[in-house]
Amino acid sequence: MFDLFSKKVLITTVALGALTLGSQASYAADPVSVESGFRPYISVFAGASFMNDVNTVSSGSSPYTARFNTGYIIGGAVGAKWNDMLRTELELSHSSVGARDFSYSGGAFSPASGNMNATYLLANVWLDVPTHSQITPYIGGGIGYGWANANLTFNGNPGYTNGTGGLAWQLGAGVKYSINEHLDFDLGYRYKALDNINFVNAGGTSYFGGNLRSHNIQLGLTYNF
Repeated sequence: MFDLFSKKVLITTVALGALTLGSQASYAADPVSVESGFRPYISVFAGASFMNDVNTVSSGSSPYTARFNTGYIIGGAVGAKWNDMLRTELELSHSSVGARDFSYSGGAFSPASGNMNATYLLANVWLDVPTHSQITPYIGGGIGYGWANANLTFNGNPGYTNGTGGLAWQLGAGVKYSINEHLDFDLGYRYKALDNINFVNAGGTSYFGGNLRSHNIQLGLTYNF
């Protein structure tokens, strides 16, 4: 799955590079112009998601650990640039990773299957670093609410399913490249968290206190109105 996803990212990157070269001539006349007032925007993004191990305690007081393969993240945002340095936005994103294996009570890892899914609704604040060029680094984060949903099986038996919601937050940084007056290309990193999630499966077993933490590398496009 990761190989196929990598190919899609590579194709997207090449296409964006061609678009950048094609629009470079029209933008070269004034590459450092910046709209300093209020300016709304919309953005979309996609990338690779690397989830940390998820540790829980079952209703029988036994510890479980699930490990995951590389997955994907997709999403979008609506926001506003208030000045040369400050942006705020509302983001909706979704990630999915496939289970690799699990351990029970600290024992050896056994095969697991299924997916762990998470949806995030976040209010973000980003601080841009003015460079008076087409390249703008940024840093920031956000806070909001998230929902987890899983369909994992542990060695053929029901595992994490029917997740709950909880506090979600993220920290991030990246670089925006201004293709033209309206369009920006974005390469970013996000550390996403969804805390204190519980799961219950059809067999009646509950799993408590799962923290979903993931590292995400994403490519995006922003349209500035």
